Order: sequence, then structure tokens, then C-alpha cells
Amino acid sequence: MLNSKNHLKVWILSGLLFLGFPSKLWSQKNVIYSYFKERLHYTPEAKAAKTGGLILIQLKVNDKGELIRKDEIRTLGNGLNQQVNEIIRSVKNWNDFLSGWHGEIDLRIPMVYRLREREKMNWIALPFIYRSP
Repeated sequence: MLNSKNHLKVWILSGLLFLGFPSKLWSQKNVIYSYFKERLHYTPEAKAAKTGGLILIQLKVNDKGELIRKDEIRTLGNGLNQQVNEIIRSVKNWNDFLSGWHGEIDLRIPMVYRLREREKMNWIALPFIYRSP
């Protein structure tokens, strides 16, 4: 589906594809999940303060794979936001990260932090991705 700016927009929620999406990027959804899942953890400060909630980051990547803009739409304290920023900085070339996808792309990545009774972190990353023409 194209909006008024002719951007292809896609919602990926709970593993379901709601709008038309290039299959090459769709297959990379799991790469995004895995990359964040392996690196995210509750910081001791966040655990002690029982911090929970949503971090929402929006990224814009140019066709050369360079991160050209990062917006922190919603943040949490106690080291959680800093951890997300370090993970984002660790991706040197987003084209390589997305298996050679070339083209401008916007990623919106929400991460929900919830402390369980057993003091283990539970998080969900549901990327909202749209590709600019």
C-alpha cells in the first residue's frame, strides 16, 4: 500500500504481514529480532528500580547502508536506552545487516520491557518498516 508520499509502508506485528512488502526485507525481520534479542538485557539499575515500559526508536538508513537519522520517540532510563543505542551503533553497514538490501529504508523498532516475578527480563521487538522509493 502506498501513502501520499509514495512510501511503501508495512506493519509487522506478532509475525503477521499486513500490507504488501518486498520479500527480501520480510525475510530479514527475524534478523532484526535475533540481533536485538541476543544483545538486550535488563541492566542492574533498571532491575533495582523495577523499570518497565516501552522504548521506541526510529531509524533512517540511506541506500549506501549508512544510518543517517535516529529518533528516540519513547525512552526509558536506568541504562536501558543507552544499551539500545549501543546496539544500534554496533551495526556498521545496514545493507550488510539486511543481507544486501539496497535502498532507503526507515525502521521503527519498539521494545517492551517487563519485569517478571522471577526477575527475568521479557521484551518484544516489533519492527515497523517502510521503504522509500
